[in-house]
Amino acid sequence: MEFKEGRIDEQKLVHGSHFPLLLFPAAAAADDASSSSADAFALAQAILRNREWIERCLRRSGAILLRGFGVRDAWDFNEVVESFGYSEQPYAPGVSVRKKIVGRVCTVDDWPAHLALGFHNEMAYRADYPDLIMFYCDVEPTEGGCTPIVSGKVVYQRMKEHCPDFVEKLRERGLRTERLMEEHGPRGWRTILQTDDVIEAMKRLNDGGRFVKCLDDRSLVSYLLKPSPGVAKYGGSGDDVWFNSIGVALIWRDTHKTSFGDGSAMPEEALDHCLQILQEEQVAIPWKKGDILVLDNMLVQHAREPFLPPRNILVSLCRR
Repeated sequence: MEFKEGRIDEQKLVHGSHFPLLLFPAAAAADDASSSSADAFALAQAILRNREWIERCLRRSGAILLRGFGVRDAWDFNEVVESFGYSEQPYAPGVSVRKKIVGRVCTVDDWPAHLALGFHNEMAYRADYPDLIMFYCDVEPTEGGCTPIVSGKVVYQRMKEHCPDFVEKLRERGLRTERLMEEHGPRGWRTILQTDDVIEAMKRLNDGGRFVKCLDDRSLVSYLLKPSPGVAKYGGSGDDVWFNSIGVALIWRDTHKTSFGDGSAMPEEALDHCLQILQEEQVAIPWKKGDILVLDNMLVQHAREPFLPPRNILVSLCRR
């Protein structure tokens, strides 16, 4: 089995490359990727034979969608992940709750279905962020539930054009996101940090390099003592990219307060313009059972739309 490049309406052309790059089995009918008899083993073997080409595609486009390869479950997905030859990037607890399913495959963020999750680079607040992130659709959403993606190069270029002073301050000072975590609920510190003891919860946040304060209602306010990057240089080309989690804070301003790394306020006009760019430049492709979306985590930000259950998307984080 070999790969064939496909086209769908949602794709965009970004710097001369289709975003995302869509790959079908070469034997599939032109209008029906599912017509192929491919399976996870055949896909894994094809990836093994074409690793260098796939890596070049990732560095050029930033995103690859594999569709129609008969990937049936988490075990199949794990076999495909292993075939890429990348090392595993363990998930660092503290922001999301994830459970290991098998091998290198975990659940995604358990954010409630009726809520959106803003654009971000995975673990951009940490020095040991993953180089790649792979998503697998185990159960298609009934409605909604896309994982929108956006090119970090495009966002950076548009922000640089419209808000040059803001971008330079972000580059120089970095980013601080102050987060409010209530005690209870699916996003509460009891759930996220998996402890009922507020002192232990504060200790775990402190161990992650965060300043932590406990409020009278036992909510916790925290932020990283070391500023996170706002923009970065992509190692594959040296291009400037938008690399941060500002998009999350922009849609959850009641629990996330974003400032420059020195604590100074960010202009609301620039933040509103950033949100507009993210919305205009995003690509949202409806999931199909068996889809695998591979992202270069520095080049591409991802988000999540609200959805009507059921929906089951699994994830694996990788290092080059």
